[in-house]
Amino acid sequence: MNRFPQTTWEEIYKHWELYSHYGPSVLIEPIVPVEVHIDYDPRNGIFYGYDWISNDNYVARKELIEKNLTEFIYFTKPTNIGTIHTLNMLVHSENDEERAAIWIYAFA
Repeated sequence: MNRFPQTTWEEIYKHWELYSHYGPSVLIEPIVPVEVHIDYDPRNGIFYGYDWISNDNYVARKELIEKNLTEFIYFTKPTNIGTIHTLNMLVHSENDEERAAIWIYAFA
């Protein structure tokens, strides 16, 4: 039976640090959630959603959600990259190492 080589958290985190500085900035920046409230007619059904939007396209995405909900729901590529639970863990993480562990677990 083949055995996978053993590795330590220190080795994993060392690789993570290297990757995170060359990868997407969301991996190393603190996450600060912003709620977007929209007017929605409940007679048309329920709308509850979450999206992770980068700072670069936040304003345009927010305007689309607020002004043209139908287009957003049916014709916009979703940018969800996690769940509310993962977001909550990232928001309340205490340091870079803890954020790395959360991201790695979420990817796995």
